[in-house]
Amino acid sequence: MSEIAGRNLLVTGAASGIGRLLALKAAIAGATVVLWDIDAMGLEKLLTEIQTNGGKAFSYRCDVSTRQEVYRIAEQVRADVGMVDILINNAGVVSGKPLLECTDEQIQRTMDVNITA
Repeated sequence: MSEIAGRNLLVTGAASGIGRLLALKAAIAGATVVLWDIDAMGLEKLLTEIQTNGGKAFSYRCDVSTRQEVYRIAEQVRADVGMVDILINNAGVVSGKPLLECTDEQIQRTMDVNITA
């Protein structure tokens, strides 16, 4: 991961799971990490952990299923950090139920986050 040192890297779904681990590894490798998630508390914990270990990170609460919010937060990132060099589009949701047991809203949310975002 040494080739990411000094680059701006954005991770969606960064507050937990694979996104969290990727963000930590990228920060350790010297990237400036931009953290996006809907979990504000998880973002704050991760931001603190990265900064405590000498990494550079910026966190933003962002619902990637909402296009206008993505555009708004992207402009804020551009102002705060500059252009993003690398995107790890990691955000995803799972209902945990068979498709025919999901409501229309659950299916739409899954598509909005997992496909459209």
